[in-house]
Amino acid sequence: MYTTSQHRSTAQTTPTADPTFGVTVALAVAPLAIFVALSYAAFTAVFAVGVLATLAVIAVQRRLSEATARRWKSAFERATRA
Repeated sequence: MYTTSQHRSTAQTTPTADPTFGVTVALAVAPLAIFVALSYAAFTAVFAVGVLATLAVIAVQRRLSEATARRWKSAFERATRA
């Protein structure tokens, strides 16, 4: 059997909220937030590299097509002069 003082002490501790619950939730959510932030950063980096690579390919193709056009033009002019 419990005495009156023991019963009161257990009754007082049960309904109170856990004061460390917010810290527990923050520690549980922090790895997920870090993962999301790193995933976003990685996606952004890959996207930026893809855009730069695409622009570089376009620039190279344009230079090659201009060089090819000049060669065709000069070859046509030589053929028509002869």
